[in-house]
Amino acid sequence: MIFYRNRKQPGKTKSAILFGFSLIVCVLSCSVTYSQSSIKGKVITADSKLPVLSAYIYLNNTSFGSVTDKNGDFEIKHVQNGKYELIISFVGYEVVKKSIIISGQIDVGQISIIPKINELQEVIVMPYMKDGWEKYGEIFINNFIGVSQFSQECKIINRSVLKFNLNKRTNTVKATASEPLIIENRALGYIIKYDLSKFEYNIDEKTFLYGGTGFFEEMTAAKVSQNRKWIENRMEAYSGSLMHFMRSLYSGSLTEEQFVVRKMLMLTAGEKKRVDSIVKKIKSLRPDIATIEEKDHKFTTLRSGKPYQDTLEYYRRVKESTVGYDMILDPHLKPDEIGIKNDKNGLLLINSEKLFVIYLPKKNLPEYQKFLLRLKIDQEVGSRIIPITGVPISVYKEGMFFDGNDINISGYWSWFEKICNKLPYDYYPLPNK
Repeated sequence: MIFYRNRKQPGKTKSAILFGFSLIVCVLSCSVTYSQSSIKGKVITADSKLPVLSAYIYLNNTSFGSVTDKNGDFEIKHVQNGKYELIISFVGYEVVKKSIIISGQIDVGQISIIPKINELQEVIVMPYMKDGWEKYGEIFINNFIGVSQFSQECKIINRSVLKFNLNKRTNTVKATASEPLIIENRALGYIIKYDLSKFEYNIDEKTFLYGGTGFFEEMTAAKVSQNRKWIENRMEAYSGSLMHFMRSLYSGSLTEEQFVVRKMLMLTAGEKKRVDSIVKKIKSLRPDIATIEEKDHKFTTLRSGKPYQDTLEYYRRVKESTVGYDMILDPHLKPDEIGIKNDKNGLLLINSEKLFVIYLPKKNLPEYQKFLLRLKIDQEVGSRIIPITGVPISVYKEGMFFDGNDINISGYWSWFEKICNKLPYDYYPLPNK
């Protein structure tokens, strides 16, 4: 499941002013190797034990999927080995999520589904609005589909299944869907079946959160030119994306793929006081330090520690920064400084560090600039990765990651990576000829 959040900009968290968007990512589906396998099973109702016909069975955020037959049986073929989140979706029933590891031919056995009951309860407590789409449809589209260049060609086909209500006490709009949303993305050439699990938008704070699971089906191009355009657009959506970064991190090719990663530190009052006292002492002993730093860029390390800690350049950054802001430090981190290999297939992302990621080939887009007025239009796009829990995140070849529970991602990625720019994890760019 992926949750997106547009973060409010509280006064005490000044770093949020620069990056007005954030998302919390909880991804449990990962593909490890290129060996192909299959998965089969059976879907029945929990109460009657009857087989379910035409239930959607898919691996979250991929194009690997199937439907059940009249006996409730399903089989998904030609799947790459690895860890996935298996999704069982059927109208009127709760979505079932099951974490599985696929290696060879596996049978998950019978899976029971139960009827939805929460919707009826919510209608009684907080009735749905008859004119909900007219009032809040634009808010939903902007925060779910997105507003970047491909958004105009990305449409919800069955928007009538969306229901809206307003919690007047909190001034929060909530949207639910009685069945999977069918999204036609003519910019990228995909039909997406999306099980929306949550959408909330706070009108006063202008914050939003949504989450769900998705299955991708490739559209058939009517013309060769259309297929060529899809290839180009997919490459545009992929370049500089979170998936692109994670793949580059795994393969150790951050430099080749033109990513720059820097460490971030939030300046505390205690740290600023500590550095100020040391700087005063240094200047009393070495009055020539300012000249050395300015002319020769020779930084004297006073004590050992983490990279960049207690250098003259670090002291300068602290002096120029305000308490509560994240300082972006200059040295470019190498892949082995960000993550360590934990086995032959996975990479543990070091989540004790805050990271600032720049993708050099892309500049801030005009439509992105509208949301972040302080950024320069010719500046490279930047995103932040901020760990929330202490559990390491396993990153795999395909760019999927899991077991990290929550990480906070803000900046360009949180704005760009809406549905209109989403690609399945089994997508790969065509090799250059």
